[in-house]
Amino acid sequence: MKIRKKLTRKNVLKTAFIIYALLSVYFTTRFIDSLLSSEYSAISHYLSLNDGWDITINEDRWQNISLDAFRFPPVSKGDTLTMERTFSADTEPNESSSNPGLSLISVLLKSIAPSFWIL
Repeated sequence: MKIRKKLTRKNVLKTAFIIYALLSVYFTTRFIDSLLSSEYSAISHYLSLNDGWDITINEDRWQNISLDAFRFPPVSKGDTLTMERTFSADTEPNESSSNPGLSLISVLLKSIAPSFWIL
């Protein structure tokens, strides 16, 4: 003989919450996946700008530098830092080349105490 649980408000709310949580996870995952896969054509035309840089700091010049391996000495206020790179002739244009963009991240470290740094 089976014992049936009473249909209480608490059990209904538990069931509704579990269904809501499962549906939320499902649709959120689908949404994130569609964002990633819809940009695949733009991602597949990605051009790495890591290597081939000519860097000049004041009078010192480095040529054909890879940015991931290059570290330069500390600079002072008023120093000139120039970074140049030319696209090669075999670079294929694509739909995003009419509006290219370059993002650089610069970090200034200020010394508060000899062994304490703030970004």
